[in-house]
Amino acid sequence: RQRHSFEYGIPAPDFPGGKGESNHIGRATTKCVNTVEGKRTMGLESFEIKPHMTSGEKEMILQANNILNL
Repeated sequence: RQRHSFEYGIPAPDFPGGKGESNHIGRATTKCVNTVEGKRTMGLESFEIKPHMTSGEKEMILQANNILNL
């Protein structure tokens, strides 16, 4: 829900309703998020499974990516 709100410039679920910044010229968009870390924080890029991770860590990453539809 947070990612959807950011992409459309509308208030996040934990803020009051309204149009938010949806009609603002020059508002932040997904193109403004330049780093992998930033993209992951915003739910715009999947988390990476690394070989050294435990099976529990790998499962958590898979679940997170699944929840985010990534």
